Amino acid sequence: MTLTHQIPAHQLPTQQRTIDQELSEVLRTGPFDLALRTALDRRGLPLDRIQDRLAALGVTVSLSTLSYWQRGRRRPERADSLRAVALLEDILRLPRRSLSSLIGPPRPRGRGVRAPERLSLTDLYGADSDVSKALGTSYEHINIKLDALSLHDEVTVGADRSIRRIRSCQVQRANADGADRLVVIFRGDAEQPLPTGLRSLSGQRCVTRFDRERMIMVNELFFARRLAKGESALIEYEVRFDEAGTAASTSYERCLRSNVPQYLLQVRFEGELPAHCHRSSRLGLGARDDRRAVSVDLTRMAYLHALDCQKGFHGISWQW
Repeated sequence: MTLTHQIPAHQLPTQQRTIDQELSEVLRTGPFDLALRTALDRRGLPLDRIQDRLAALGVTVSLSTLSYWQRGRRRPERADSLRAVALLEDILRLPRRSLSSLIGPPRPRGRGVRAPERLSLTDLYGADSDVSKALGTSYEHINIKLDALSLHDEVTVGADRSIRRIRSCQVQRANADGADRLVVIFRGDAEQPLPTGLRSLSGQRCVTRFDRERMIMVNELFFARRLAKGESALIEYEVRFDEAGTAASTSYERCLRSNVPQYLLQVRFEGELPAHCHRSSRLGLGARDDRRAVSVDLTRMAYLHALDCQKGFHGISWQW
């Protein structure tokens, strides 16, 4: 193996240390894992090359550790790990302390330490899911500065047995300074095609993009200004489905990454009523589905109402 001398970043010519706008922004705002992952992607260096360069500079870091750092599963805290991060800034031609400053204080350890209250999207969808591929480097960090205080979804099933409209009203509170948008994701399939688009009913500017290959629609609802920690925003939107699926719709579910004080889901049937309805919940990918029967009332509606609704997937399914 040929070892090359690594020139410190501050000694490199200016054109070799140029960083693009997106990388510059994520180095400013973090979090650490997203900044590291974006820098690695921009420089085109695989983890084994990074490992070799660190070893040549006298620091040994395993491939699994590097992988955990860039995926947010762990963060560097020990002295040798912090030295590795400082060297990474040189290897990736980044400004001094641009990565180190994003690490934050050491996490508390030992007995009595509470488990994280938020599920990662990897816990919910898997590391190699279509959702992760559609979102790219932002996968684990969407809506991470927001906590839902209340959620209300109203789903309309048309006479053709297909979901025709979803209307949602929610209150989101910032858990850190700087929250500027809510990201809403819809996944389609043969049973339920993608919506034609999302319409904001509460004044937020909406940017929508489609990944037709993976049947995913990503919507960004931008607040009028960045929220300070503790501030809240009311978001209301509607999506419509102009195209019926190849099969009748049989379910709707909402993904919750953290506990929500109140969640209400209403499903209204405009045509024939289903033979059976069930409410369901499950913690995440491959988890056991907890199902309970629910009835359709005289207004042709089945509903799920939960206080202190637990993180995971919650929804209503029906059989024709």
